[in-house]
Amino acid sequence: IYLESSTAYSDAGFVNFPYTDGYTEKVNPNSGWWRMVHIHDMLPGDFRFTPAFVWKSSKPNCLKVMGVVPLYKDTTIPNEEQKAQIRSGDLDWGPRIGAWVVGFKLWFL
Repeated sequence: IYLESSTAYSDAGFVNFPYTDGYTEKVNPNSGWWRMVHIHDMLPGDFRFTPAFVWKSSKPNCLKVMGVVPLYKDTTIPNEEQKAQIRSGDLDWGPRIGAWVVGFKLWFL
């Protein structure tokens, strides 16, 4: 992190959470919600579930899956004709700026 009062670099221990969340490289190299959005080039209004993975960040460990919706600068939802134009490159919907992610956990007690 660069501090405003200094040009010195400080390692704050930042982890690129969107890139690593739900990522299980050994089980599925295409896992994680960040990869889901980019690998499938998700369009406005698209929805997908990530592959299930073991969640170890809180006890008890559990299975987790996430539902993902990409967010674009243009927040309106395109109709099917517009989606086809976006896919073909004839219509620009603006940049993808994030994703809305909802996690579902399955615990066995």
